[in-house]
Amino acid sequence: MHVVDMSLTLLVTSSLPRRFCAKVFITSTYIINALPTPVLNGDNPYAMLFKRKPDYNVFKVFGCACYPNLRPYNSHKFEFRSQCCLFLRYSPTNKGYICLIPTVKTIVSRHVRYDETAFPYNENSNSFTMPIVPDNHTHMIFNQH
Repeated sequence: MHVVDMSLTLLVTSSLPRRFCAKVFITSTYIINALPTPVLNGDNPYAMLFKRKPDYNVFKVFGCACYPNLRPYNSHKFEFRSQCCLFLRYSPTNKGYICLIPTVKTIVSRHVRYDETAFPYNENSNSFTMPIVPDNHTHMIFNQH
């Protein structure tokens, strides 16, 4: 119930369509595991598992606009180094963030700048546009830097 409630809150706050539910559930679980809980006497599941406190500085506002370094993925040197993307979640395997780029691909990058006050899917924000396509058209590209 807690995961569902937090997921719905993140979904509504970021104005994302329901097709992002799976990514929202993964992010909610990640956040919940890093939060202190009375069941563990104020500790958190992350600390119990990894024997160290989580770094709360890595947390960003879900669904906000972000600008990852796209240089490693560019095929031409005159392509833009970054563009407005959507912050989706934290990488479970790498130290990085998973971002949805407008070409409907997801990338993992450490080098990301955030505008945590702007939400690309928010109807009140006229400065961002993201394509609306089915979730099965996304691909994973990993940044090895």
